[in-house]
Formats: sequence, structure tokens, C-alpha cells
Amino acid sequence: MFHIIQADATLFNDYSKYNYFYLYNPFDGGVLKIVLDKIISTLEDNPRKIVIIYKNPLHKRVIEATEHFEEIYNKSSVISKILKQEIIIYESK
Repeated sequence: MFHIIQADATLFNDYSKYNYFYLYNPFDGGVLKIVLDKIISTLEDNPRKIVIIYKNPLHKRVIEATEHFEEIYNKSSVISKILKQEIIIYESK
């Protein structure tokens, strides 16, 4: 089962209920950092594997800088970047 949630990601507080996050370059790097910090903070009370599917990953360095996730899949080429079809999948360590 999956849920699609439309909300202000910086105000959303139920990240601990979810393991998979699909992001289509939804916000700038600053907002992405806030959201990632919220997701990471849920790991203390609810340890689990988290998967982030990030399409058109313009701010992938923000995810990589957390050191909580490792890249497990990367569909990247010049054409995929031009067409905004690049996909990177990260998994929590």
C-alpha cells in the first residue's frame, strides 16, 4: 500500500510511518535538508530501512552530505540529464 501526501514538507511530522520517499526534485536544497533531517531523526525511535527515489536530482549533494544514505542505483547519462529523466535511488545505511 502507498500514500500520496500533499503537504508542506517542512511542517509534516509523520515521516516515521514511511520507508519509501519518491522525490521529483520537489524543492530547493535548503528545504530538502530540512526534510532529510526530519526523516533521519525518526530513525532513533523507529529504526528501519529508508529508500529515497530521487528523479531529476538537482540537489543530490544534500542527500550525500548527510552520510546516512548510500547510492544503490543511478540511471544517469547526458541524455537522461537533458530530458530530466535521471534517477538515483538511495538507501539508509
